[in-house]
Parts: sequence; structure tokens; C-alpha cells
Amino acid sequence: MEKLDKKVVDRARGGLLGLIAGNSLESYFSWDMPALFERFFVIGEDVPTMKDGGFYGIMAGQVTDAGELALALARTICEARRYDGERVAKAYRRWCDSEPWGTAPLTQVSISFLGRPGDSREIAESSECLARVAPIGIWGAGHTDDEVADAARADATLSHSPALVRLVNEIFAVGMAHAVRGESVVHVFASMKERVESTVASAHDRKVVRRALEDALEEPLQMVKTGSPVLVALQNAVHCLLHISEDVKGLREMVEFCRGAYSCASAAFALWGAIHGASAAIPPQWQDAILSCRPGPKNASRTKRQRPPEYWPCDVDQLVMGLLGAAMK
Repeated sequence: MEKLDKKVVDRARGGLLGLIAGNSLESYFSWDMPALFERFFVIGEDVPTMKDGGFYGIMAGQVTDAGELALALARTICEARRYDGERVAKAYRRWCDSEPWGTAPLTQVSISFLGRPGDSREIAESSECLARVAPIGIWGAGHTDDEVADAARADATLSHSPALVRLVNEIFAVGMAHAVRGESVVHVFASMKERVESTVASAHDRKVVRRALEDALEEPLQMVKTGSPVLVALQNAVHCLLHISEDVKGLREMVEFCRGAYSCASAAFALWGAIHGASAAIPPQWQDAILSCRPGPKNASRTKRQRPPEYWPCDVDQLVMGLLGAAMK
């Protein structure tokens, strides 16, 4: 990338704003509370309005587990101008020590051991590591698929040991990178399928991921059908990519999807936002809410948790430019 094309920037903004919006919605709809979902909409308006509140009592646009980790990852890439596993591990440990929300206990337990005596990664799967990898996909718009895949796999190992998690991270990040570059839905989907065939993963893991991508053509995946949260998140994100448009109707469908599969909304919104761009996919009111979401005494009454400054999304635009700048060769 010789310069930051406006359309590339818009798609990168769509990816990061989508991740944040999806994570905020996950928190709003946690435990699938219909009353909260209904309150999210303003009667008579086609576009949902992002509000304060929800299950965790957050400010409109505020993030929790995966969103905070994604912001930590994005800041580290911007500072190092590359993916630096040691720096990222330190950032994740700092997050773990900050008394986070507690919505991703497996990830917290695993990260708490990073680089310490008796280092022991959590062996269970969870979908947080897939959602948080979106900044690697944005940074990866200016790198090769192999470089993107290497970074995504390395990031997964910081909190999750299963090889399947590393593979799903790799596939998702590569898809994000192709979306930010400006490829069509068809080409992004093809790039993800091609990556399955060229990866270093085992034949079994390639088979189950290939099946998830193929099934995404037909339907989203419910957790009751599989014991793998990362496969659920991947298939649902790809299903939204393939079947939901960027218009108002599509936005409402995405929000409806969040209500039914809230644990996968961060990844789904990130990929969906990257393919369509912020100007088309992320409503102005949502963008304003996210960009004005910052800690301080004026906002103290709007949230139950005043988190450290690095976990607030108010500087998304600077992070996007930093991620794309770090990708320039």
C-alpha cells in the first residue's frame, strides 16, 4: 500500500467500528433478554439507536471482554508497527490485571499465566480470541496472507492452546484483510476457503473448518449443534457476510442476529463492516456514540465501570490510521 486510499480507510473503519458495535450489542443482549432488545429500538425509526444500559450497564458504544482486548491489540500493533507477540502478551496481561468485566473467564485465566512460572494455557475454546483478531485483519490489508496468518495464529496461542482455534483465527483474519483491500464478497469467501487448503493445520481441522464455511452458505450455526464456540463464531460471521446486505434492512437483520447469537456478534459485525465500509454499514448515531465514548467525570453516571483509558473506543479513527500506516511498505 503506497497510500491510504479513502475507500480502504472506510472499510477499515467499518471493520473496527463493527467489532466495537457488535461487542457492545453482545453486552446489551447478554442472556437474550427480549425486553432489552425491544428497548434498543426507537419506535417509528428504521435504524436501531445505540443506548446506555443493557445487562452490564455500559455506556453506548462501550466494549467489554473481546472489545477491550481488540483495542489493546490494535494499540500495540500501532506502536510497534507490526505484530509483536511479546508486546501483545504484555498488553493482554495488563488487561487481565485491570479487573476486567469477567465476561470471558476462560480467556482471563489463560492470559493470567502468560510469561509467568508454571505458564499453562487454557485448553478450552472460546470465541473471544476470534473477535479480538480483527485489528490483525485491518493491519493485514497491506501484508501477504502468510504474514496475516502467522500473526493470527500467534495471537490465538496467547490464550488458547487448541490447534483448531489457531486455524479459525487464521481464516478469519485473512478474510478480514481481503475485505479491507476492497475485494467482493465472493472473492473474500474464496480467499477464506483457499486458506483452508494452504494452511499447516491438520487434515481433521481443515475438514471441520471447510465444512463450517460450506454450511455458512445455507444457515448460521447454533451452539447446540457443535461443541466448538470458534466454529460457531466463524460460520455465523461468514453467513452474515454472504447473506446480509448493507442497507437499513440488513442492519436490522444484523441486530436481530445479535439477539439470537450474541456471543458471535463481535466477529460477525467486524467482517460485515469491513466488507461494506463504515459509511454504508455503521449508522452515524452508532459512530457518534462510539467516538464520544470516553472515561471521565461527565460520563461517570452513564456506566457501572470506569475502565482504564486504553480500553475506551473514542480514538478509533486514530487506531485505524495507525493500523493501516503500520501496513504500509
